[in-house]
Amino acid sequence: MKTRTSTLENRNFHDSILTLILAVTLIISGFSFTAPVFADGEEGEGTALKNYNVQLEDMNGNTVSTSNTSSKFKLIIFGRTGCGNTRSTVKSISGSSWVSDPDYEVMFIEEGAATDEELKEFVDSCCCSDSTVCPAKNYQGTELMWAYVEYFRGDSSSIIYPVIFYVDENNLIREMTTSFKSEYEIIKTCQSFCEIDTSNLYDFKEVKVEAVCGQTDARGMLEEMNARRTGSNGVTPWCWNQDNTEKVAYS
Repeated sequence: MKTRTSTLENRNFHDSILTLILAVTLIISGFSFTAPVFADGEEGEGTALKNYNVQLEDMNGNTVSTSNTSSKFKLIIFGRTGCGNTRSTVKSISGSSWVSDPDYEVMFIEEGAATDEELKEFVDSCCCSDSTVCPAKNYQGTELMWAYVEYFRGDSSSIIYPVIFYVDENNLIREMTTSFKSEYEIIKTCQSFCEIDTSNLYDFKEVKVEAVCGQTDARGMLEEMNARRTGSNGVTPWCWNQDNTEKVAYS
């Protein structure tokens, strides 16, 4: 979890100003807005921030909220449909069984100005059908993303897409990450603030691949394997431990 070094008292004035600015911005932009309150973090881990309740319209015309009301965790992903990091991140989780589980929720908010056709292509290519997808309307996604960034991080310094906010079952924002994140990295972040049974999170399928290689190719493969195994390529050999949670180095 992101640890806040400032005390809640020292942040009150600054965050009150941010909340006021955000409220005015979102109301002007046409959002339905409910101001959050601060909440103490669990087990002395610092201060978690109450998530905003912002009403949006998804690509099907339904009214949805950024709040988490029933899930173990909710991912709010801000990104652009044409961004490679965004597409890779969303696609990395779209085929996972947990995305369809009602205990976990994924909300994607288009941050740029994608057309309806571009958004549909993105959804068809990268998203799970159970994900909530909200189009950008008059750059509302941009305004909302920066409001979240400034609210959680306390500044508006540069970011790399996608920007992901991790919201727990109490509707507290527990972490923010930027740039490409694999499904494994996302799950590990969520496990830092909630218990997740990973035994059924991954679907493994047997795949048979026909390949033909000559002796030269085979020798090269064996040499590469031995180099990794012995560390002769300059990289310390390692493997995952039994729980797949830590890298174990071998010398």
